[in-house]
Amino acid sequence: GRASSSPSRAWLARFSFGIALVAYALAMAVWEHKVLRLDGAPAAAALLASTKEAFVAGGRSIFSPGDDGGAANSTAAVGAGVENVALSHRPAHVILQNPRLPDWIKRYASWHAVQRKRYIDFKRGNSTETSVSDIKFLISRCLANDHCGGASDRLQDMPYNMKVANETNRVLLVRWEKPAALENFLVPPANGIDWTIDDELLAWMREDDDNGNFNLKGKESDDKKRFVST
Repeated sequence: GRASSSPSRAWLARFSFGIALVAYALAMAVWEHKVLRLDGAPAAAALLASTKEAFVAGGRSIFSPGDDGGAANSTAAVGAGVENVALSHRPAHVILQNPRLPDWIKRYASWHAVQRKRYIDFKRGNSTETSVSDIKFLISRCLANDHCGGASDRLQDMPYNMKVANETNRVLLVRWEKPAALENFLVPPANGIDWTIDDELLAWMREDDDNGNFNLKGKESDDKKRFVST
C-alpha cells in the first residue's frame, strides 16, 4: 500500500506545483497589464496623438468648401471654430508643387495628361491630328485570363513602372479585372495622373494592338512595340 501511494503523491505534488506556476503567471500578467494601462496610457496616448497629428499635417490639408487654392492650418482652423471646414486629401497640384518631389515626376505627370488626352480625343474624333501612333503605353495589368499576384505584388512595382514609363516615353496605365477593378479602392486625384483604363479606352487600345495581348512582359525600350504590359 505504501509503495503504490508514493507515486500517486509525487504526481499530485507535481500537478499542484504546475497549477501554482500557471496561477502565478496569470496573476503577474494581469498585474503587469494593469500597470501598463495605468502608467503607460498617458505616454502611449500622447505618442499616438502626436503621430496621428504628424500624419494628418503631412499628408492632408484642410480646405473650405469650394476653396481649391491653398491649405489652411488645420490646428488654427479647428481652434478658431471655423465652420464648414472639410478634411480632404491634398489636391494634385499642391502635391506636384512640393519641392521634395523629383522634377522628372512633375514633368511626367504633365506629359502623361497631355498624351492620354491626345489619344482619347483622336479616338473620339475630337482631334485635328491625322495620327497618334507616336503615343506608346505601359500597362500594369491583371486581365481576366492572367495569372496575377496579390495586391501587394502588383502595387509594389508601381514606382519602378513609372520610372520606366518616363524613361521610355510611355503612358503608364492600370487595368485590373480580378478580383476587382483597382478603381474600386483607389481613385486618381483630379489633375493628377489618370492611370485608369475604362472599357471604352480598352476597346480602342485592343484595336490598335498588333498582337492582341499588349505584349505581356515585352521590352519597354522597344520603340516598335506600341503597347507593353507587365
